[in-house]
Amino acid sequence: MFDQYAPFIIGSYAAFVAIIGGLGLYLLIDQRIQRRQLAEHETRRPQRKQDQ
Repeated sequence: MFDQYAPFIIGSYAAFVAIIGGLGLYLLIDQRIQRRQLAEHETRRPQRKQDQ
């Protein structure tokens, strides 16, 4: 039934998995970079005195 359409369907699913996987990987890498930069920024900035 799907013989003539199988390559298209399999290719579509493979492209979907590759794109979503790539976006997920990008988000994980970017999250680590942002956390590292935020930690660096917090160690460099002068500490403010808190009025209480």
